Amino acid sequence: MPLVLLILGLAVLMTVTALTFTARRRERRELRALAARCRLNFTPDDLIDLHERYYRLSIIRRGHSRFAWNLLYGSTEEGLVSIFCYRCNLGFGVNQTDRSWWLAVVETSAPHAAWQAERQSSVDPFRSEKHERSEGPLVVRADEESTLERLPMSELRRLFEAFPLVEHAEVRRQLVCVAGPRGGDIESPQRLLEAARALARLTAEL
Repeated sequence: MPLVLLILGLAVLMTVTALTFTARRRERRELRALAARCRLNFTPDDLIDLHERYYRLSIIRRGHSRFAWNLLYGSTEEGLVSIFCYRCNLGFGVNQTDRSWWLAVVETSAPHAAWQAERQSSVDPFRSEKHERSEGPLVVRADEESTLERLPMSELRRLFEAFPLVEHAEVRRQLVCVAGPRGGDIESPQRLLEAARALARLTAEL
């Protein structure tokens, strides 16, 4: 009986491994096709040290055991762009949870004041910004009250409405970032790229 269970266990493990490998190959094939359509490059590995490059972003500094992969990168009219999967662990022990997102970051030519906006359901409880304002379903935060006063709140709200996938938007000097949950929809990175470019254009007008 133990031998039968061992064989069954190995069979299940081999099946799961094969399915995971097949799904990963399919995802990479679809991402390469998406990169070609968007005139970007694709690599499954983090070749440019994304965590170090974008460390100023608060979403990059969340949690621990951070990992980035499936990178699409290139240039757009708004600046250099990176779209990638990002995973981290939040909390510790029995309270630990794994989170993963798609992130799209545009590197603009001019620096801007720091602020971030999140849907109420996605607010980071460990935020460090001193000033906060609610705008419908959004919570907008900044280090300076004057930054909140300059932000076009209604336009920011419309951007979140136009891109339901976006949970988090953030501007830190030259970095303009949006993030959404990582799921099985291969079009998510393309939609986040569109949202990040739209946010970069909105930011340039401030």
